[in-house]
Amino acid sequence: LDVLEEELTCPVCLDLYRDPHLLPCGHNFCLPCLRRLKSRSDHGRLRCPECRQSHRSSANWQKNFKLANIADGFRRRGQSERSTQSRSDASRRAAQVRCDYCPEDASEDGEGPAAVKTCLKCEVSMCPKHVQPHLELPAFREHPLVEPLGDMRKRKCLEHDEMFRYYCLDERLFLCNALNRFVKKLVQLIQSFEKLCLFHHYCVSLHF
Repeated sequence: LDVLEEELTCPVCLDLYRDPHLLPCGHNFCLPCLRRLKSRSDHGRLRCPECRQSHRSSANWQKNFKLANIADGFRRRGQSERSTQSRSDASRRAAQVRCDYCPEDASEDGEGPAAVKTCLKCEVSMCPKHVQPHLELPAFREHPLVEPLGDMRKRKCLEHDEMFRYYCLDERLFLCNALNRFVKKLVQLIQSFEKLCLFHHYCVSLHF
């Protein structure tokens, strides 16, 4: 894998190829790297960083589609492996969350039984025994249960005194119910404004 990664690494940015293009001398470089080299070229000539051969900087570089596909596949596989490792680490961390109802000396390790669920409304983590009422009684039907969470204070919205239940991918922020409702209303308002702008442009175009 190390040899393959070396072959898929751009000699300029030292990262995996992104949109690799081929110079006439046969060496590959990321297109952004070639553009930076071109911006620093002298007298319209660009020197290959690998073999130092001179080329016209105005030449059209040919994309190496095969190399691009291999590099993209290698990159995705690396991301998948990191994601798997991250999930494994998360599972280990979850196993360390203890039941809030059990005494600390109730298990062999003296730290209390491991929690299997956390209730976002009650703000407690529970072992298999103490989670049963949440699973069976109608009174807890609306209580959201999630995988065990540690340090609940860090997972709570201080402004609205609610647990975070949503994650905004665009802004990379956790949201409570109140913030989620606000964001939805804001999105609807923006969409309505955009439609109004389009209608306004259409009406204006009818008069010209």
